Amino acid sequence: MRSDDPTNYQATIFGPVDSPFEGGIYLLIMCNFLSSIHPNIDVNGNIYMNIFYDQWTPMLSIEKVLLEIQSLLILPEVNVPSSGNKEAARLYMQDRDKYDEYVRLH
Repeated sequence: MRSDDPTNYQATIFGPVDSPFEGGIYLLIMCNFLSSIHPNIDVNGNIYMNIFYDQWTPMLSIEKVLLEIQSLLILPEVNVPSSGNKEAARLYMQDRDKYDEYVRLH
């Protein structure tokens, strides 16, 4: 990423309290995660969530988008059609304890 490109943003969000992401620090290149341990994030870090598709509005600020992404860590949008992390989605839906352990280990 070029540091002089005003269209590229880097962000850091903290894992939400009372979630398996708690205590984690997650780096994004707006808006891509640099890890893929979530049902709505594919291997390239692309984030699949409704606000990027049918709920998008130009009124969303960067702060609001980051808050929405942080909320996504608590409650994945498993019904969003995506090519996100299918293994993480399967674990989330079938065995929450294993999913939480998977997140904490990565």
